[in-house]
Amino acid sequence: MTERSESVCIVTNIPAPYRLPIFDQLSDSYDLTVYFCQRAEESRHWDPELGDYGDWDEFLPNIQFGPLFVNPSVYRKIIDAQHDAILIGDNGATIPTTIAAYAAAQRIDAPVGIWTEGIDTDYYHEQAGSTRPIVERFRRTMYARADVCLGYSRAAGDWLRNRGVPDHRIITGRQVVPASILPEAPPTQSTSNETTICSLGYLERRKGLIPLLNTFKQIDRTDIELCIAGDGPLRPTVKKHARDDDRITFHGHVSEEKKASLLAGADLFVFPTFHDPWGLVVNEALHYGTPVMVTRMAASSELVQDTGAGWVLPEATVPVIRAALKRIIDNPKLLKTFAQHARRAECVSDVSVGTLGFNLTFQQLLGP
Repeated sequence: MTERSESVCIVTNIPAPYRLPIFDQLSDSYDLTVYFCQRAEESRHWDPELGDYGDWDEFLPNIQFGPLFVNPSVYRKIIDAQHDAILIGDNGATIPTTIAAYAAAQRIDAPVGIWTEGIDTDYYHEQAGSTRPIVERFRRTMYARADVCLGYSRAAGDWLRNRGVPDHRIITGRQVVPASILPEAPPTQSTSNETTICSLGYLERRKGLIPLLNTFKQIDRTDIELCIAGDGPLRPTVKKHARDDDRITFHGHVSEEKKASLLAGADLFVFPTFHDPWGLVVNEALHYGTPVMVTRMAASSELVQDTGAGWVLPEATVPVIRAALKRIIDNPKLLKTFAQHARRAECVSDVSVGTLGFNLTFQQLLGP
């Protein structure tokens, strides 16, 4: 892309490691500032080194009110910088900052884009709390007022359409985990006849781990093993299953290097989530050449569909997971085909794929 001199900014919640190389590449094309509302989230074991990148980041002082974060300085920052275009991340915890950033854009007459990863699933609608109607009304208002809406998956594009955004104002992108932040996996040379199934991530109900464990318990075979890694509220439950079944190994929270080793050494990665706006671990599994079984309730299921590198399940229930696992375990040729497709899925870790949606959004906001 030809370098442009326009000043653009992105307002987003935290410095997610997988986003930083994308922002850095964008800074080669624009005079970019990324305003971060927080340094970290409690549920994330992330500690990114921002010093490895260009001078485009700025952390905004924040005040926390319950689940909300307020960044009072964002209004003045945007006005003083006189940005030519503004892209605001849609995050429920930073609604006050979103309002302030939008007001600042209106004040300087700058076009505004809203960037969302929201997806509609049964789980999302079942978990609606007392504040959900307020948040939904707020989102619909912001989407309606934005010049462009960026959905970072096809499912996010549908989310926007379901909230009244016309197609001509929707741009869709794709999530990547840049290869530069992924450790190299050690060589794997398995001589075992066992099929190794891996599942890792935050151990909570939403991730569908209980149906997976219950399914595995019902499969009466000694030629399969299940490796689980991660931490979270379901840790005691997972540990109990591992104690009761010697085919299950629980690693707890692991380093990035250990995660790479587990993914690369597995025959199949299973991600039976009830709701995931993306599911970056799917990218990681495919990057290491491991086929994936994922529910359609993860937006990353589009990667598996598009690459042919695995199986997309209609739901995370024991009968569905059991039938799919049985078919794959009993069909080594099918698993081998999935693995071949996974090894060719370079798009999952290509930074240029991750920047495409942002570039298209800024092009539309700025005009020719």
